[in-house]
Amino acid sequence: MSLPPLKIGKYEIQYPIVQGGMGVGISWENLAGTVSKHGGLGVVSSVGTGYRHPNYVKLKDGRPIGSTYIHSREALQRIIRDAKEIAGGEKAVIGVNILYAITDFGRVVRDSVEAGANIIIVGAGLPLTLPKYAPEEDV
Repeated sequence: MSLPPLKIGKYEIQYPIVQGGMGVGISWENLAGTVSKHGGLGVVSSVGTGYRHPNYVKLKDGRPIGSTYIHSREALQRIIRDAKEIAGGEKAVIGVNILYAITDFGRVVRDSVEAGANIIIVGAGLPLTLPKYAPEEDV
């Protein structure tokens, strides 16, 4: 038995397997990149990226200070870039999971698109404002 490919917009994923976005460092570049490399859709968590790359953020007592640093744009860019590299290069398809409930939802969506995310997955709320931050032609 073979599984049919999964088509999401203009992207075709070899297998209809979507690795869920898990926060707290579980689904960053290593897991997401490896899943995409092997034919599924690897999904990076956008939550707490400042913990992954603290050299990009301001810290107090070893923790990022405020939403801008907890959900660091620079750290997210690096995570997405590294996930794509693990998956096989710039043409690899990588998704980003963003919680609607976070303070900086709109900024993190824009940061994800600018960083090269191909697919945005939103949880923890009803993302009625998503098209404002990531028009369909962008992702």
